[in-house]
Parts: sequence; structure tokens; C-alpha cells
Amino acid sequence: MKVIGFSTKYYTLWDVNSEVITGRDGRKGKKVTASYLKNISTDLETAKARHPEATVEMNLHGTHSWNRTVWEPLPTDVFHGGKYRGQPIAECPDLDYLFWAYCCSFLSNEEQRDIAKDILLRSGLYVMYKDKILKVAEATRLEAEDTEIQELCDTLTAGGSITIDNETGVHLNESTEDRRFLSFSRDGRILLVWPEDMLVEHEYYGHKYWMPVKKDKGVRIKNREISVTAKQCTILSHGWGSDCLEITVDSFSVVPRKKEK
Repeated sequence: MKVIGFSTKYYTLWDVNSEVITGRDGRKGKKVTASYLKNISTDLETAKARHPEATVEMNLHGTHSWNRTVWEPLPTDVFHGGKYRGQPIAECPDLDYLFWAYCCSFLSNEEQRDIAKDILLRSGLYVMYKDKILKVAEATRLEAEDTEIQELCDTLTAGGSITIDNETGVHLNESTEDRRFLSFSRDGRILLVWPEDMLVEHEYYGHKYWMPVKKDKGVRIKNREISVTAKQCTILSHGWGSDCLEITVDSFSVVPRKKEK
């Protein structure tokens, strides 16, 4: 189809064609090819008289040929990207990929997330825990760790003591305005908060460190098994992992190491 367009000075003649094509994802698209042919005239009426078969499109500018494709929008219930682009989410054969897409917010709308969630839960390989979809093994592990934390907190709240493998020495946490002296256990899932009046300060080559006091003497607790009672204990929930237990220490004692026979 011949079309009259316009450049900076001249009215121009173009050959414009369009065709419907089908993409690899099954969508239909309209491919438009515009081939610049020549300048005609600086006067529109003269250009129209020379090429009466051409239509006039004043938004067709320039003198360089081009082509572009406009695709119809993807349906809302198919993947909009990735290796399954254009395929229905409900027919996805790859549960690992579907789980990744769900967890990484790769799915572009709530309808897609609901479809993926239903498929994963119906598979029996995934469950909901803490408002998250998890693999069964991961959910079972987190539930066991959370149950353990709750039981430890219940024991301390009732006035009892618990025994833990303390993994670090006491250090001053400088990330808060209040001075807090902390040590950790259970890979960080148990946080011991030490009152300052229970500690003695030491210095080694300009580096300060603190040790809990027992019988007026600083006691090393790093990598030691200790028994503690609590002034206060609080369960800290994290959406990304298992719960943590924050214990404000009331009293402690180091559990003697068993002698090897």
C-alpha cells in the first residue's frame, strides 16, 4: 500500500505493508513494514496529484525504512516470561520452577500466584507454614525448631532453667542506643542478653571484652555448656526462618565437662 508521509521539507512516498504473524508463545501480532521510496514535493496537493493511489498519513515521518511488530497481550493465566513464557501456569510440569516463580515474585499478578499456590499444595510436596509455601521437609524442620524454642521459653517462664551450648563470648552490641551485652547459641536462634552488673570488663591489646562473673571471677563461656535462668524471655518470630528466643539472664552456671573414660 502506497502512503504519503512527510519529512522535514518534502512530502514523501512510502510502501507500507502489514501481516498477521504468530509468535513462539502462540500470540498473534501485527508486523508492519514501511519502506521509504522517495521525496515527492514540498507541496501536499502536488504530491497527492502525482500519486492519487496513495493515502496520506502525516504521522509517517522521516526517510528511513523501518519495521515493527505489535503483539496482542498475553492472557493473565499464562507465564509472562521465562522458559515457559506463553504456556498456561496450570499445565506447568516443573514444580521446582513453579515454586521458584512463586517465591521470587516472578509471577506478575495475584491470579497467577493463586494458580501456582493451588498446584503446589495439591502436589503433596509443599505445605503452608507461617503464611509461606515451603517444601515439606523444610516446613517440618522449622516446625520442630519452633516447638523447641517454645518449650524452652515455657520452662524459663515457669521459673526453671535450661542448658545450652553457648557458641560465642559476650560482646557489646553497638547497633542500638541501649548498651546490650549479648552471646548466642543454636546458630543464633537463642540470644542471651547479659545485665551489665553481671559482667566484668577486660582488655587485651586494646580490645575490650566482657565475661560473666561467678564468685567474683570472670568465667569463660564461649563454646561452653551453660545452665541459665531468666529474668525475662521473649520469642522473636521471623517470616524468613525459625523463631528465636531472647533470654535476659538472671543466673547462670557452667556445666562441668564430662571426663572421658
